[in-house]
Amino acid sequence: MKLIMENWREFVQEAALGMGAGGLEELGDIVFEIWVDDDDASVSIVDPSGQNTGRFWIDSSEGCPDQALSAHAYLDNPDQSKIGPLAYDLLIEVGTLMGTRVAPSKGPSPAAMNVWRYYNEKRADLDKAPLDWKACGLDGPKDHVYRKKMPNWSPADREALNQTYSKPPIFLTQLANMGKLKGNIIDKLPIEPEETDVLEAQRGGVRNSKNYMVENKLRVFDFDDTLVQTDGMIGVTRPNEPTTYLTPGEYAVYEPDGTEDFDFSQFGGELINPREIPHVTKVFRRVLDAGMVGRKVVILTARASNAKPAIEDFISQMGYDPSAIEIVTLGDSDPFAKSAWIDNQIQQGFKRVYFTDDSQKNVDAVAALKDKYADVPEIKIRTQHVK
Repeated sequence: MKLIMENWREFVQEAALGMGAGGLEELGDIVFEIWVDDDDASVSIVDPSGQNTGRFWIDSSEGCPDQALSAHAYLDNPDQSKIGPLAYDLLIEVGTLMGTRVAPSKGPSPAAMNVWRYYNEKRADLDKAPLDWKACGLDGPKDHVYRKKMPNWSPADREALNQTYSKPPIFLTQLANMGKLKGNIIDKLPIEPEETDVLEAQRGGVRNSKNYMVENKLRVFDFDDTLVQTDGMIGVTRPNEPTTYLTPGEYAVYEPDGTEDFDFSQFGGELINPREIPHVTKVFRRVLDAGMVGRKVVILTARASNAKPAIEDFISQMGYDPSAIEIVTLGDSDPFAKSAWIDNQIQQGFKRVYFTDDSQKNVDAVAALKDKYADVPEIKIRTQHVK
């Protein structure tokens, strides 16, 4: 597949200027099928002519997923297609309906870069906000992988790539009213009540939405220094030396020399001064708000079982029912304890796994499962290191 945006100069101008309903009529028999999940969405093109086959999607695999989802767009036959940058408009509208924003991917082509720059400089209808790099645990754009890969980008390019975008569902609503929109995205559109009967048949799309929602998805969040920060400390005692203390973050990168005894007593029972870590709990809330059908949400912690009631209380204080979340207390800080638990879940049938943790060791251990299941294409494992 080739990256879209090649040889579409005329359509770039049309869509970038805000194509109206008349412009959409030029799509002919093309229909868009859009499926939305808790942290990603996909757009498929249904085109009887076969000239516009491809896929567009937004996901949390890059950048700062708590602030924006990354946009990706591909077409099989970019030289023949007339879809053009309308794809990016649709992705921005979908992201907005999901309650988030949309940003460029880490490796846009020069043609795609032209569109993002045009959006940043000329599109007054788009709401734009720069990425908050500090909130992502980075010092600035220079620390981000895709900002390092393109040293020849102009200041205008870099400014466009540092933006996140949102916009009302103007094109999506028009497509729905034209009968050109299918999938569960329709459930998120602000459709008037009298229009629901007309649109009901479109919700099913090419695949049944019920079948789509029973896909087995596993969403796993670490607790300490991922969802919550507390004042609990780990005691470290060596022979003939006074006890020292480590924060969970310090312990995550600590290399034992074999002479220590560790005291985790402050991580049992009540949480000590717990505070949410907002850029992670925002993602956690978005996952929970997406519903639990076909999805299991898990808090996977090294804490022992006596910490479970306190974690349940914390979830309740966030405004959610803790019974909807599986809280797994391993009582083991070995990174492979977490990867083994997740591997067991995959063997039980979960196929799409998302795991986030502040410990790079834990993230690496889970990411290693990708190699184990490399020959099983339906199993997707995505990891996120919280900084």
